[in-house]
Amino acid sequence: MLNWIKGDQSDHPLAEDKAARELIAELPPDPYKSLEELRYWLESLQNADDLKLTRKWEIVDLIDKTARNHLRKLSREYVSAGSRLQRFQENRIWSTVFAFWKSLGDAYRQLLQKYQAGANGWNAIKPRVPVVVARGIRCAAARLKWHLLRYGPIDRELWEDLGKLFAYAEENRLGDARLEIHPGTETSIQREFIRTLMLGVSSTDSLLPAKLDLAERLIARFADQCALQRQPSKGCHFYFDMADGNPPARFVDRIPAAGSIRFFGPGNASQALAALAAAVRSDGAVPANLDAGPQPEPGAVIEVLEHLARYWSIQPPARSEERKRSVSRISVVHGFDDIVGKIRGDSQDLNFDETAETWAVENESEGGYGAVLPRAKADWLKVGTLLGVRLEDGAAWGIGIVRRLTARENNELYVGIQLLARGATAVRLSLVGGSTTAQDALLLPSSVTDSVAHDEMSLLMREGSFSLQGSLEMQAYDRQYLLMPKRLIEGGNDFDMARFHVLKRAA
Repeated sequence: MLNWIKGDQSDHPLAEDKAARELIAELPPDPYKSLEELRYWLESLQNADDLKLTRKWEIVDLIDKTARNHLRKLSREYVSAGSRLQRFQENRIWSTVFAFWKSLGDAYRQLLQKYQAGANGWNAIKPRVPVVVARGIRCAAARLKWHLLRYGPIDRELWEDLGKLFAYAEENRLGDARLEIHPGTETSIQREFIRTLMLGVSSTDSLLPAKLDLAERLIARFADQCALQRQPSKGCHFYFDMADGNPPARFVDRIPAAGSIRFFGPGNASQALAALAAAVRSDGAVPANLDAGPQPEPGAVIEVLEHLARYWSIQPPARSEERKRSVSRISVVHGFDDIVGKIRGDSQDLNFDETAETWAVENESEGGYGAVLPRAKADWLKVGTLLGVRLEDGAAWGIGIVRRLTARENNELYVGIQLLARGATAVRLSLVGGSTTAQDALLLPSSVTDSVAHDEMSLLMREGSFSLQGSLEMQAYDRQYLLMPKRLIEGGNDFDMARFHVLKRAA
């Protein structure tokens, strides 16, 4: 840190503008170190009562502007890498970014509190108050997004902060006014409030980080068409109590009347979602003016638009299959190699089950399980993780994939598992006419006749193995089969699931 430079009325090192800008200019280029130092200066303002409120505003504004590129860089890395990030790196990015947004939000809320209390310089900051409130809400929205990126529980304080900020804006008739929250970025306090609430009810616990990021951007695009009012109506079927600290929820029945309750919903945005999805599907391309992040695939945009439409509808999506309560347990392994090893059964030593975990099953259906486990043991879990699954009293290992992660307040994690197959067969693949070594794969389902009878089969392969170029030869059940690639069904962190046309050869 630089030596403290005394100003005329305060000995805080950022009291004078020149000294503050010099200090900011000397920040290291490393985003982690810069954000950590900027957060230190934000927190140093909490007890700097000898600084005028106008000067505090200028310092917070300078720090906010300085941090944006660093935040953007780390966010892009976190979202684009997804589950490929090493655990240490993921934790480092998440902790750095989340902590900064928390400190920045605290700084904006303190500015508002000092203004309300008539602190030194309060009158001079009055024109900036709407921006202070809007940025405070945007900080709360960023905290929400980073909670959701980790499928973590949302702390009550976030909803309390959001409610208090918007309640102040309503009381002082600031909500609807258009303002420039940052240079070149126009919005309103109400728009920032609605987009945060809509993200909170969009059931993002089934979305991968890149698609959650895309959902947030799409919500921002349609926020002006969403509705916010004091009574429920068509297109306005969610509610939020600004005074009780609870998250926003779907309005399903009568709720106690309270002046702090606001109803909100997609309003006209539902029609806009459908129109955009139809345009992307028809053109096979994403509109150039759609702020949807770096070059999103048209299929991903359509998938996220349809996801939002389902969860914004007046009726919540119905389950495709009935789930029944269960008190069973399942053994679980993850990682392509470990799953292949379990299914092949080629590890017969005393440590054969050391990689398996035991999870409690809360409910089950023909298509999967809902399991519960301590959150502390689940930091490796992501939406899209491939699992080997076996019932407690079962003999065969099946294949599942994590489709939903929901954190609970009691430090538990609910895991929604889709079963791809209740059994699988380990096979060997080699490129026809190639010199590469044969590789492991898993045939779904476990009975080869189930697939071959229809001249098609699905295979799980290592990530990056599938190609439309070239045929494969598969050895299974002491027979050779010629496989013609058809399409990639799904790709994950360590697997490709693909469909093949099959021709049987002589043994």
